[in-house]
Amino acid sequence: MKPTTVLPDDPALPGLAAIRVAGLARAVPALGLDGGPVELVLRAYQPGSHATLEARAARRRFAVKAYADDPAPEAALYEAIAAGLVGDSRIRVPPLLARERDLRLLVVAWLEGPTAHELLRRGQGERAGELGARWLQRAATLRVQVKLGPPFGAPQVLRRAGEWVAAFRAANDSLGTAAAMLVGMLARTEPREEAPRLVHGSLHDRNILDVGGAPGVIDWQRFGQGPVELEAGMFLA
Repeated sequence: MKPTTVLPDDPALPGLAAIRVAGLARAVPALGLDGGPVELVLRAYQPGSHATLEARAARRRFAVKAYADDPAPEAALYEAIAAGLVGDSRIRVPPLLARERDLRLLVVAWLEGPTAHELLRRGQGERAGELGARWLQRAATLRVQVKLGPPFGAPQVLRRAGEWVAAFRAANDSLGTAAAMLVGMLARTEPREEAPRLVHGSLHDRNILDVGGAPGVIDWQRFGQGPVELEAGMFLA
């Protein structure tokens, strides 16, 4: 979406409503903004579901995430990842700065740096690929003490494959036949999955940044558990 300073009136997002009425400083007093000027820009918005604001106050910059559903699992994940990365400078995940439970609001640090998408547009595809590879290598060994969320793996993908075959068949019968054969082959060779690992759930080129030479990964609201190969496939797609 195109960034805007106009905040939507969405009753499903109580935190956003509170910010519209009272301002960020009063909605999230834990930030200690002391009534100073705050610039808010809407960066992402799914009506009735969630919104992400970029907030600037003096020299501070952070992301404010408003939800319709309770974001407690995501808040716990940020804290667990921070604990798992103590002393590790190889990757970056934004730390949790504040939480308003009743308003279903989270505030996390803003990671500075170009996204992999921006690197690709600059012709720096190799750098974008390096960031993705370095994240995947570290994610394969990252252990976090938190409930990992819904499974994302081969069984879940194969259950959805029938819908994709039908879409191909509707467009072209030959493509549909070829797709069905491929899905059948994948089902017969479905790999045995190892112990569940944390997966981001929506790892694409706008969610990986170059943060001072290290890969930074943002937007964890769809996290779950599954194989690292799933993350690699999402990133490459």
